[in-house]
Amino acid sequence: MEELGLRREEVEVKLFPARDVPTHFGVRVGQTKSCMIELPPPLRLQAAREAVLALRTWHGWDGHHSPLKLNGQALPIQGKNHHYDFDLLPLPLTALEAGINRFTIHSNTEHHMLEVLWPGPAILGRFAREAASE
Repeated sequence: MEELGLRREEVEVKLFPARDVPTHFGVRVGQTKSCMIELPPPLRLQAAREAVLALRTWHGWDGHHSPLKLNGQALPIQGKNHHYDFDLLPLPLTALEAGINRFTIHSNTEHHMLEVLWPGPAILGRFAREAASE
């Protein structure tokens, strides 16, 4: 296949990976851990049309753990009970901040810990092309 491509005239999609991801990104018995996801300048958040949090977990079952948080905004984990899961969690655009966004997990369970798997969470966003940075 030659000259295969995807052309979006009106929007562009950007992926923002996490950084400072803990080596052991699991929590239980009152632990809290976090990492950062940067939405760097000159990105203009007013151009955002939709965003999701891409997240892979082991035992990310809401029945055992506190909701995860992005900049303090609580979101359900939506993972599986004692199993792997990959989710694209819809993010309210009001939860996003220009610059550093803090992703946090917490659990009080004495059962199996909530584990965020490598490479960590990421924000995937769709932006209006005319206003988005190149």
